[in-house]
Amino acid sequence: MEILHLMIEKASAVGLLTPLASSGLRHRTSIYADDVVTFLRPLALDLNVFAAIIQDFGDASGLHTNMAKCTANLIRCSDTDEEAVVRELRCPVVPFPLRYLGLPLTLRKPTAAQLQYLVDKVANKLPGWRASLLDRGGHLELVRATLSAIPIFSMMSLDIPAKTLTAIEKIIRGFLWKGRKDVKGGHCLVAWDKVCAPKEWGGLVSPISDMAPNLLKAVPKRLTRTRKVQEGLASAWLDAVPPDLDATAIRELFYVADMLEDIALLEGVEDSFRWGWEKDFAYSECSGYRAMFGARVDMPGALQI
Repeated sequence: MEILHLMIEKASAVGLLTPLASSGLRHRTSIYADDVVTFLRPLALDLNVFAAIIQDFGDASGLHTNMAKCTANLIRCSDTDEEAVVRELRCPVVPFPLRYLGLPLTLRKPTAAQLQYLVDKVANKLPGWRASLLDRGGHLELVRATLSAIPIFSMMSLDIPAKTLTAIEKIIRGFLWKGRKDVKGGHCLVAWDKVCAPKEWGGLVSPISDMAPNLLKAVPKRLTRTRKVQEGLASAWLDAVPPDLDATAIRELFYVADMLEDIALLEGVEDSFRWGWEKDFAYSECSGYRAMFGARVDMPGALQI
């Protein structure tokens, strides 16, 4: 495919292909594997030269192009130009914008209608997951690993409209809480801003019922409701764990134990609240204002850009 690119560039350099613009616009062809997009002037000579290049490349390499599977996207062209394209290239003409490597190529910022395929792609993931068989922890992992990752590729190169992001968030929110696409406000147990925040900044943390459901079921409910901190000081909480746990519950027990290892209960010491933005852990308006911008990332040269 590199040879095809060189043939097109050579034809452009010797004047067989009309320049796309008087200055500045020189990139004519993009090739990734067998996906090729080429920009041409809708002139009969240019179209004829390009068709000859495709034919010569196929004869030399054996990689013949099926023009019936190719498409021509007209950018601000007249009906006469469309007739010339169909006559010379013999391929179907489809409306602009087009999608290349999964991204829409447009003249302006893509609209929500042009990016509707992203919303549909997220929604189409849900039916095959059988969400009714998963607990909320399973919903959360699928949201993190799959649903939230779908729009990332597009977001790296496009300015996604707020309407599109809102539609995607609505689907993710519905799947997280109820396992389906649409939910009502009363189904959402935690504010969405808190769900999206990192855990160290007060984000959503899984409850014990999600982290260790089998272990929690093995403990009698009357004990889970009546245990006190005083009993925890004497390690009496472990007395509530029955000895006949299955393998899954044992794994969950060790998992919870690792999480609680660094938490120490001290007798006679009252609970205290500490403000982590000051060395003395005391709140101040100045540090409170700085905390508002804690999630920002420093990027050298941002002001110049």
